[in-house]
Amino acid sequence: MAEAAAPSPLNKKLWTELSKVKLLNEDSNLKQGKFFYENSSFEYPQDELPENYAQNVIVGRLWLTSNIYKNHALKIEIHLPPGYPMKPPEVVLVTPIYHPNVDEKNRICDHRLNASESWNNKSTLIDVLEIIVDALDNPKPENMPTNTDRQRTGSTISEVEDMR
Repeated sequence: MAEAAAPSPLNKKLWTELSKVKLLNEDSNLKQGKFFYENSSFEYPQDELPENYAQNVIVGRLWLTSNIYKNHALKIEIHLPPGYPMKPPEVVLVTPIYHPNVDEKNRICDHRLNASESWNNKSTLIDVLEIIVDALDNPKPENMPTNTDRQRTGSTISEVEDMR
């Protein structure tokens, strides 16, 4: 008898949220910007995950509305920790950009995605996408990463204001 493949860690709530994210490909209903779902690690049984795939990752492209980024699709990865939704996802820009709210590892820095500050465990993946778009389209000085070369060399408040 063949051994069954290990199931992916996709629970009903996450499956529903992922389905809604996939529907954005047909009719993007984000408040700002657009998101195009490409793939996720949830589409594979855990033991059949391609080598270059991390577990619990959603990959897609984001179109922003701010002048500086509106003509570009930014590839992003949303990494869901084992404790999601009790713990916030980590969002990484695969497409590197210089932005005051992106750290040197291309992670988006926003207090709404910080577990110790104001992460709401009732937030959906659509909410996370809207936070990402808002963080990138409307940079905020209070969300600048700390202890980075970018901060030491001077992303100033006026630079943040100029990006809006």
